[in-house]
Amino acid sequence: MTSGVIDVRAGRRALWGHRVAATGTRSPAGRHDLTWGFAMTTATHRYDAVVARYLEAWNAEGAGARAKAVADVWTADGRYTDPLTDVAGHEAITAMIGAMRERFPGFGFRLTGAVDGHHDTARFSWELVNAADGSAPVAGSDVITLTEDSRVSAVYGFLDRVPAGA
Repeated sequence: MTSGVIDVRAGRRALWGHRVAATGTRSPAGRHDLTWGFAMTTATHRYDAVVARYLEAWNAEGAGARAKAVADVWTADGRYTDPLTDVAGHEAITAMIGAMRERFPGFGFRLTGAVDGHHDTARFSWELVNAADGSAPVAGSDVITLTEDSRVSAVYGFLDRVPAGA
């Protein structure tokens, strides 16, 4: 059985005992070295871009802007599920985000760490921040699935911090 090894310090991956060179040239043993950094950068950019668009939908002011942002990032049959709700389709997702914005006026979502993803799935953590005082009473994590054209087909939300009575 062969195994892959990740060289975290160098940010490169060695497969089956072969060292991965950053240059993509032949190794001293005559084998082609694989360049992993480019693929990781491209994939990471994809996930970051989708999550930025996703948060824009949550932070959009006004029903029209919100509906446009939802249509831009979600598939027509996209689904959003968390412990409090389970909705599908642009209209229902837009209404759900609108209800949240009414419940928390003056608040906006921001990332609390890096976006992590592989294949067509990404995860990230966020908090809901009060623009007036910087407090963040609500925090959570979302796992999203993407289509080939980088649209959200499903979101699975987890609430990590919710104030009593919210």
